[in-house]
Amino acid sequence: MQKDLPPLATLVAFEAAGRLQSFTRAAAELGLTQAAVSKQMRSLEAYLGVRLFDRSHRAVSLTAAGRAYLHTVVTALTHVAHATRELKPVATQQRLRIAADHSVAHLWLMPRLTALMDLDRTMTFHLVVSDAEATLLSNEVDMAILHGEGRWTTHESELLFPEIVFPVCSPTYQRALGVIDTPAELLRGRLIDLEDENWTWINWRIWLTHHGVGLPASQRSLTIGNYPLVLEAARRGHGVALAWQTLIESDLASGTLVRPIDQLVETRFGYYLAWPRSRPPSSAAAACRDWLRGEIAATASE
Repeated sequence: MQKDLPPLATLVAFEAAGRLQSFTRAAAELGLTQAAVSKQMRSLEAYLGVRLFDRSHRAVSLTAAGRAYLHTVVTALTHVAHATRELKPVATQQRLRIAADHSVAHLWLMPRLTALMDLDRTMTFHLVVSDAEATLLSNEVDMAILHGEGRWTTHESELLFPEIVFPVCSPTYQRALGVIDTPAELLRGRLIDLEDENWTWINWRIWLTHHGVGLPASQRSLTIGNYPLVLEAARRGHGVALAWQTLIESDLASGTLVRPIDQLVETRFGYYLAWPRSRPPSSAAAACRDWLRGEIAATASE
């Protein structure tokens, strides 16, 4: 590419001279002498082998080739200028990187994102979404919401909400199932399971085992490797799914999903808020942490 590009300084001078139709005014704008701009334009024309300006005793004007070239140069320099401004940090602007797994990001954080962003209109937000613990606990992340026991040597943490899990299904599917009194009777229906590599996440086999029920290998009618899609399958009446209490509240409140049975399982795990030990939280991160605490407290009191 380099062999096809003239020196950048000549393009900048050409843009100014072509826009202003004057070497003298271009020189004043660029902080150069008129002779320096005139020399750059001669150099550019020599490089291109094309005359860009018609010169008279007291004025210059673009040739047809010059006008066509100016359109391209202005567009290219504008793109470079915009990209440069986007990369340069704004002195008064803070950036907050928040990380969460797909379930929390989709089901809990996204409906509240406007309220979070309204905390500070000068702040920019970067939402990192991953089910990989290493990504969530990256040192570049300011605040992470993730599943576990809260024991991370590189991070401070505090419990946001415990892991309370129970079955849910659509009202239509509940009617098709009929009355269910015990966990074992759930085996009459289709069970929608989450298939994931994270061993700490509860599945149907673990949930039923807590209630003394074995799960035949053939019983899981549908497995999906994405929890929001597991719930969507349940909403559409494809079977019974396991639901995390704090993540499912809006569906239960609207009646989109219902609990076919009252039994639940509370594990030793939960969802924690974590931040790096290696640096104190910035004012933006501290504000985010306080907001998250408030949202959880408001949810718990409803």
